Amino acid sequence: MSFQPDSVGIYLQEIAKYPMLTPEQEITLVRQVQQMMVINQHKEALELRLHHQPVLSELAADLGKTASTSATRR
Repeated sequence: MSFQPDSVGIYLQEIAKYPMLTPEQEITLVRQVQQMMVINQHKEALELRLHHQPVLSELAADLGKTASTSATRR
């Protein structure tokens, strides 16, 4: 009988190599994901209105931002 490590054990060993997020980091990431979801919804709606994929400046204008402000906040 040969020893074969189980997948769960391998998975747990792999994730143990990386530090866990702090509660503050989790909150920050959730907020960023929520903001990106809103931006993607605006992008999809704008694409339907324009009949082409909007460029960054068009998307920024639709969101009431400038393209340079939007690019620096990524």
